[in-house]
Amino acid sequence: MLVDTAFESQFGTLKNIVIEKPSLALGNHQFTTRVENTETKEAGEASAAFDLTLQEIKLTSITDDVGAVQGNILNSDGTGSDTDDTTQTYGGTLALALQEGQKVGVYAHAVFLGYAEVTGTQWTFTTSELGQDNRTMIFKIETTADPKVVLASTEASVNTTVSDTLSDNILTVGGHDRTIDLTKVAGLEQQPRIDSVNLEDDIEGTGSNKIILDIDDVLAAGTDLFNSANGWEGLESNGRNQIHIDGDQDDVIGVQGTDWVSAGTVTFGGTVYLIYNNGNNAQLLIDDELIRLGTVGGEVL
Repeated sequence: MLVDTAFESQFGTLKNIVIEKPSLALGNHQFTTRVENTETKEAGEASAAFDLTLQEIKLTSITDDVGAVQGNILNSDGTGSDTDDTTQTYGGTLALALQEGQKVGVYAHAVFLGYAEVTGTQWTFTTSELGQDNRTMIFKIETTADPKVVLASTEASVNTTVSDTLSDNILTVGGHDRTIDLTKVAGLEQQPRIDSVNLEDDIEGTGSNKIILDIDDVLAAGTDLFNSANGWEGLESNGRNQIHIDGDQDDVIGVQGTDWVSAGTVTFGGTVYLIYNNGNNAQLLIDDELIRLGTVGGEVL
């Protein structure tokens, strides 16, 4: 154990004294130091006493309350099982109650998420929504004043998997850095009908999602869904099958085929959509923030 202290003696100023002693129990300990001649056993005056507190934090539960597998997913080796719950609740214990100026900080990798709620020697923390990732969650007993001092810590690896959802013919892409290729499902006997796609379910604000589609995917969608009669002022569908795509500036749409013709823009719900028609049969409405890959009449979308 290294004690960062200093005092004067007949041998001058002594600092950073290494104390060799068996492991100490958790709790509060008080020490004094003095200089002693190992041959004559002559000893100097004892130093002023100083206190040392040995603290410990344990993770005892990771609560999943979503999907088919629910309950405490903390394994005996300290890791977490795979989970589809994006708002996980962590809980555990402290060896001692926190002192003034101490809190339990929670981190995902090195990113600070917040402070846990602590009652006595019990602590709990529920995350905000997390995207798909294999994270190292770290829990630290630390001082709140700078420079922060970490008194004890523990960690667990948790793999969060986020599924895509299809509800009311709206496909929402879960997580980030995903590629959804609708052309690979076109023509299947049980092909689902998709009228809208939301790519911006990028909960943590990092990464991007990509969707690839072609004329067959649009022809499998519904007809006359988005037009003036349905609140899309100025947009005429004229019996076409339609898909509309939402996303943000990091997301990508790849459109296969060369027969798409630009037909201007339409604004709905504060979002500007680019209109592309494929003859009298199909219409694409693309959020203008998306990165577009494909061609229209030989020109890039």
